[in-house]
Amino acid sequence: MTEATGLQVDPVSDPVADDRTYDNVKSWYLYIVRCNDGSLYTGITTDLLRRVDEHNGNHTGSATRGAAYTRGRRPVALVYDEIWHNRALASKREWAVKKLSRIDKLKLIENSQFHDIQSSVERSRVKHAIRK
Repeated sequence: MTEATGLQVDPVSDPVADDRTYDNVKSWYLYIVRCNDGSLYTGITTDLLRRVDEHNGNHTGSATRGAAYTRGRRPVALVYDEIWHNRALASKREWAVKKLSRIDKLKLIENSQFHDIQSSVERSRVKHAIRK
């Protein structure tokens, strides 16, 4: 249980798999992006790479996609993510993270193993681009 949120953190054990599923059900991600102005945005999605692309306006038909908050603060950079087994758990965690102060969110990001995850996400992005 985390002190800052009081919520049990139990992400799926393999945070870097390309096709993240649990019992044939798509996993959900909680994510934090850092906006161009330095602010942080927290959300959930089933497709992390697509969602970050949408926030940056890089996904087909995404001119009006992405959160209204991030549209005027592009580009955004993915700085943190967690995997959850279902939407309900991801939503509960999102709610808890959104309640954190900026300082606590920065501590969460700093104390994570995200740097390893990010390099894996970038490798996955390159693999995906090559397959197109």
